[in-house]
Amino acid sequence: KLTTERVLSYLRQFGTPQDQRIIFKILKNLYFIGGLEENKLLNNAYQEMQNYLKKRDGTWMKKQIRISYFGSVGKSSNAMARSFASANQFLKDKRGILRPSQLKDAIADGVTDIVICDDFVGTGSTLKEDLSNYIDYLAPEQQLHLFVLAGMSEGVDLITNELGKIYEDERIKIRCLHEISSQPSIFDLESKVFETAEEAKQARKLMLDIGSKLEPKAPLGFGECCALITFSRTIPNNAPPILWSESNKADFKFQPLFPRH
Repeated sequence: KLTTERVLSYLRQFGTPQDQRIIFKILKNLYFIGGLEENKLLNNAYQEMQNYLKKRDGTWMKKQIRISYFGSVGKSSNAMARSFASANQFLKDKRGILRPSQLKDAIADGVTDIVICDDFVGTGSTLKEDLSNYIDYLAPEQQLHLFVLAGMSEGVDLITNELGKIYEDERIKIRCLHEISSQPSIFDLESKVFETAEEAKQARKLMLDIGSKLEPKAPLGFGECCALITFSRTIPNNAPPILWSESNKADFKFQPLFPRH
């Protein structure tokens, strides 16, 4: 929980009152997807999937759907798989989560549709690689449904365009449940994060100065997305490091509001 005192303590790390007010504007524009909203988004995604199956097959059964994930058990995709299963009652009837290596064999049980969820897509490069490798796990008759909790518009467009070439005959359905416009950036006045060009310039300088000490390779977040979003259990590394990166160096100490562990 973010108490008033914790926020004030965080802001004091930025020195002058002017700098603190700039960071406070960033916090005010930070979009938070909590547990309730996440459940609602995943419920809506499953409802749309049901409508699609009715249109495609006429009649369908829940047992033809299974949930899986990218990478290892500890990754965000696995956590999102559990969230989708819980939100849509897949666990109650023992239709749980399958490892990728189990998917082809599941065709013998009538499993035709695989659901994969992820929490965020930034540039789209990581997700594109994951999905490019994933087709090898599927049987030819199986279709993949990817739901991304939130994502930058450019990254969503990238994976939609590129993966259409890999998954032929519409074998993959991709939907971003909360899309963030890649342009304008938070430093453009059109985004309305900052009121003047001078204030936006100062904000960028401040975030670069501190961000370069925290994450030298990505001072504005991975892919320079500068995504102002966080979730109930994590925050993407596409968000500015001043929100999530920690430093305990002797010459520079910094405690973020949303540490990534």
